Amino acid sequence: MDLKTRLRGIRIWLAMNDLTQREIARQLGISNPYLTMILRGQRPAVHIREQLVDLGMPVDLVELPGAQDMPVELGVRPGAKQQRAA
Repeated sequence: MDLKTRLRGIRIWLAMNDLTQREIARQLGISNPYLTMILRGQRPAVHIREQLVDLGMPVDLVELPGAQDMPVELGVRPGAKQQRAA
């Protein structure tokens, strides 16, 4: 799902549940700008995404953009140079 569609879906979900993004941020104990960065895919914050799902937000609206392209190994950043064994 592209970013524009996902953000539209988030706004619809908030309206249907009579919530604001500011209220959600407050419930999660984070700032509204940080929540915006998470929802736009600019910060991974998997634990916050899990909390959003626990609050009832549909999984497809909080999935990490490009998650299917993430490396399987923990601690390996996309595009990071692999170290060779000596």
